[in-house]
Amino acid sequence: MKISTHPPALRLMLAAIGVVACLACVVCAAPAEPVAAEDPPAAADPLAELATMEYRPLAPVEAAVRIAGSATLEQVAAFWADGFRQVHPKAVLTIDRTSTESGWQMLVEGKADVALLSRTFTADEIAAAGEREGRRPIVIAVGFDQLTWIVHETNPVAAILSSAESGIIPAGRAAGPPRWGEWTTNAAWGDVPVAVHGSPAGSGTRLYLTRLLGGAAGWPGPITDHDSITDVTEAVATDRGGLGLVGTAAANRPGIRRVPLEIAVDDFGEVAGAERTPDFRPLFIAVAAPAAGEWPAPLREFVAYVLSYPGQLDVAKDALVPLSRGEIHAQKERLGWPVER
Repeated sequence: MKISTHPPALRLMLAAIGVVACLACVVCAAPAEPVAAEDPPAAADPLAELATMEYRPLAPVEAAVRIAGSATLEQVAAFWADGFRQVHPKAVLTIDRTSTESGWQMLVEGKADVALLSRTFTADEIAAAGEREGRRPIVIAVGFDQLTWIVHETNPVAAILSSAESGIIPAGRAAGPPRWGEWTTNAAWGDVPVAVHGSPAGSGTRLYLTRLLGGAAGWPGPITDHDSITDVTEAVATDRGGLGLVGTAAANRPGIRRVPLEIAVDDFGEVAGAERTPDFRPLFIAVAAPAAGEWPAPLREFVAYVLSYPGQLDVAKDALVPLSRGEIHAQKERLGWPVER
């Protein structure tokens, strides 16, 4: 499905809404009891250290940049396209909302210039794509989605621990559909089935959910597909036994309750230069870089924009977590680009 990007006025409006929403979250999270006279220090702005990483184009872009892939990055890609055209008004950017797997395949087949990916691609997968017409795929991180479990608002479960081996399944459990009595001692919930709601099969978000749920052995129960994260939250809000995995920004709707994501072993994907807890799921783009010689100007300029302050500001506008300065440097090193410390 093709989507159009937002005009500058709407872009500014969305940014303003984001600021208001953040202020509202701070107010709602304030403790009920009196606080000390001295307020605690404000949380560090993740964009502050990127302020000097301006986007400095090397050449004007008047050609097309074809973007395709994960729905998780669809809105960010729209922000990128809008911001990129502020500098390159003659550039033509198209966004094809498909899935991580489809975006990757389109890149490999030369039908897309940039693939949006919501899961890690292994070195073997990248190598298997090989070189096509003098170009080879490179995958770089572009931001993070901080994840949390969501359950029905009446669910008393306090914690859900996941491991690489067995996912959230407790050791030594009997066979059969999982029930909430395996995660809580509340007698009223002992026989309530765990009803998992997730993104469509084949998406990067669904793959991550499946690994967290069942580990190497797989989840021993059904997973109901939904077209969007909004649909997942709505389903859990109306399903007493519901369980979903969403970004923290999507977990504030009525009818659901957050349960922190706890992972025993951090092997759910690594990002060069990153030191993040496992609840920060990395998000990526892939490009078909030239095996030798100069990069095509449209592709080079677009990737440079994404890895600049304005590109990472666009990431934050979609309630995702931008890269740190060190993480941006590490991605540039993966691309073989010079790094200005």
